Amino acid sequence: MRKKKILYSIYCVSILVALSLFLVFHNNTSTNSQQSEIYAAGLTLNCSRSINIPVGTSFEFENGFINVSPVEAKSSMSCEIVAKTGSASDGLILNDNVFYANEIGIYNLKYSVASSETKSLSETIVVNVVEESSPILNIDTLKVEEEFAIQDVFNLNTNADVDISVDKEMINLTNDTLTPISNGETEIEISFTENFVKLNKVYLINILPADFYNIRIDSVVVKDMICTIQYKVLNNDETVVNQNLKVVIDNPNVSVINNCSPILEITSTIKEKVNITLYLEEQKNVKVNLTIDFNNE
Repeated sequence: MRKKKILYSIYCVSILVALSLFLVFHNNTSTNSQQSEIYAAGLTLNCSRSINIPVGTSFEFENGFINVSPVEAKSSMSCEIVAKTGSASDGLILNDNVFYANEIGIYNLKYSVASSETKSLSETIVVNVVEESSPILNIDTLKVEEEFAIQDVFNLNTNADVDISVDKEMINLTNDTLTPISNGETEIEISFTENFVKLNKVYLINILPADFYNIRIDSVVVKDMICTIQYKVLNNDETVVNQNLKVVIDNPNVSVINNCSPILEITSTIKEKVNITLYLEEQKNVKVNLTIDFNNE
């Protein structure tokens, strides 16, 4: 009998200890939960309440566009996109803190943060997605090895801070100058930051191969001690360009009497073979060597 009383006492004590531990743990959990919940006392918008965004662009808000006090409460802030009447529900989407303006329309961005268990503070930004008012891209085709001033390629007449990003394998960007280094299609991203709003626009650029020239001799006719050479200067083997030739002659008895594209005329005072070199004034590495025979005259 004594043994049963001892076991019963131990059983009762174990239940009391377990209940006490449960109550202590439950109270601590509730206290920690209450302590981790921080509510906002204030919500202040620093950027404009209405912004215009060109369709087809993306934008994001810079740090400080909205203030939450205390700052610890900002972690619970949320954003809801509400399309107004006539606007597409997916015309403005949010992905990883970046907004994408896909359709023209009016959209409300409602930022909310809890101020108590049952209440919240909120601010609304109206986003007008509109047609681009004036084209930013002036030139969409560049050439390898040619230099282009940024102000010539893009219309950047703005008070906003501007940042330009290029594919460094396709274009060098130095001192506000773009120099293509490889031909093909590439993208240039322009970012404008003003009043806490960073607007991003991507432009497709076509880069052509570098110009190369050659001199094509169409005919060489010698008559009456005058050699008439008809030629063409071609750009990329296709387009005829108007460039005069420089002529180098290794014989003092021979001289040029007419040099007007596409005709070159030279004359000789004696009957002999003459070597001449023709090259371009602007591209001196482009040249042609000819031997003119005046012996048949």
